[in-house]
Amino acid sequence: MATILVAEDHPDLLRMICLVLEGSGHRVVPANDGVEAVRLVREGLHPDAFLSDFRMPGTTGLDTVLEIRHLHPELPCLIVTGDEGLWRSADSLALLDIEVVRKPFAVPNLVAAVTRALTTEHATITGRVIEHPSTTQPAEHVATD
Repeated sequence: MATILVAEDHPDLLRMICLVLEGSGHRVVPANDGVEAVRLVREGLHPDAFLSDFRMPGTTGLDTVLEIRHLHPELPCLIVTGDEGLWRSADSLALLDIEVVRKPFAVPNLVAAVTRALTTEHATITGRVIEHPSTTQPAEHVATD
């Protein structure tokens, strides 16, 4: 069982992500924004992976990842976003070993991305980008911001 730190400023989406990851056998520590996520890590939390929304009040997901990575350089990190500009930057983020998960995402795609992050060597450059889900997927399996 891995411990996943999740930063998301939308309470309903944060709850849904936590339920999905807990249902996949993980311990999830929720944070309402990037500032809270950094505080939890500074106070001694040692997660096995960090998943963050990109657009949050106070700081971006990327800034949060960089600050947490300063404390834990090898920590697998994922950013969830509906920002098309960030989707186009996914290759650049791969240089930082950050996986981008596109919103809206299918629940199985989120679980697969977290599983990959936990099981992949992070010393290499990765280009793992989750493709935008088909619009034909059932609504209960798609999360949006």
